[in-house]
Amino acid sequence: MNLYKEMLRLQDTFNSVTTENWKQKNLDWALYSLAETGEAIDSLDFKHWKHQEENTQNYVVELIDIWHFVMSLGQTTWSDEYLADKYERLLFNSIVLDHKHLTIKKFAFALLGFDLTKEEDFYDQAIIQLGLLLKEQSFDINGLYRTYLVKNCLNKFRQDNGYKQGTYKKLWILEGKEVEDNVVAWFLADSKDTFDTLTAKLAEHYAL
Repeated sequence: MNLYKEMLRLQDTFNSVTTENWKQKNLDWALYSLAETGEAIDSLDFKHWKHQEENTQNYVVELIDIWHFVMSLGQTTWSDEYLADKYERLLFNSIVLDHKHLTIKKFAFALLGFDLTKEEDFYDQAIIQLGLLLKEQSFDINGLYRTYLVKNCLNKFRQDNGYKQGTYKKLWILEGKEVEDNVVAWFLADSKDTFDTLTAKLAEHYAL
């Protein structure tokens, strides 16, 4: 199975759940990506004027959210076949040289460049920089797919249980404590899970 094609398929399926004919709706995927980039930055220890501890777990979650939106942005312009080939060539084939703070800024610059000019080179640079951010966290294609699958599954579960209507409960009970559903999803998931088996686990835990 080509994991890039599978992620693109899952993303298209999910976007169709939230918005019918989503590719024709002029949704602002670049803006959504930048919003998640801001949340990723907020997870880092970068404020010299205050004490702050880096939240690596949340930082990784935000990178995966960015990946959701960057794929969606690409799907509004190119075919999944074309994108899968592009990701294969670009995402994990560069060497990490810069500090991640600089890489994040390069990613945001490239993303804005593509959004404003529609020049493909900018999109390619955004993919390269995002790949560097993921590699810095020890991701490869297999790790990206497994992590993406968990978050995509959770996103679909949220939609099926009232997220868009405002009735979804985002705080769940895990080992006697209230935690965000993200934490529970990572806790429940294992390497053998499929989309369906993880959905069943989420449903069982959500009912507790």
